[in-house]
This record gives sequence, structure tokens and C-alpha cells, in this order.
Amino acid sequence: LRRIADSFNLPYDHDPSHPQHPISITRAEFDEALDRLAAAKVPLHADRDRAWKDFAGWRVNYDEPLLGLAALVMAPVAPWTSDRSPARGRMVQRYGAPGD
Repeated sequence: LRRIADSFNLPYDHDPSHPQHPISITRAEFDEALDRLAAAKVPLHADRDRAWKDFAGWRVNYDEPLLGLAALVMAPVAPWTSDRSPARGRMVQRYGAPGD
């Protein structure tokens, strides 16, 4: 995604720092997704805090390029991608615990 974003000169942080760098997914959204998966009987790791840190640690690497590309191609609204484009007025949330 970064190489594609580069070819369109889309801005993003090329070296996001952990754990302060923002991502567009909130912890509450992440927990809601885990609740839905658990309700569908999908096996999940018990440590949600660790799962959140791992998820956010990976997402920070492609979050900005993904949102920029979704806006560029005017992607249909989809959860966790084009629904939070800056063009749609969505605020970027901080990486970390809710309310940080």
C-alpha cells in the first residue's frame, strides 16, 4: 500500500512511532468486532489488550496509505476503510486505550 500511495504522492508518515502514532480504528470498534466474532463462535485469544496492541501495531503501518487510497478512488463506504476518510470528516483516533 505504501508503494502505491507513493506513486500517487499521497501523504503519510513513513516512520510511524509506537505507541503514540494515531490510527483510525478505536479500541471500542476493535472490541465490538471481537464481540461479534465471539458471538459467531470464532476462536479468539483471551488477552484482548494484547490483541489490540498487536492489531494497532500492525495497522499503524498501513492505516494512512489505506485511507488515502480509499479516498483517491472514491471507494464505497466500508467499515474500517473508506468510512473514516478525512474527506468524510472522520477524526483519527489515538493508538492506545479508549479516551487517550
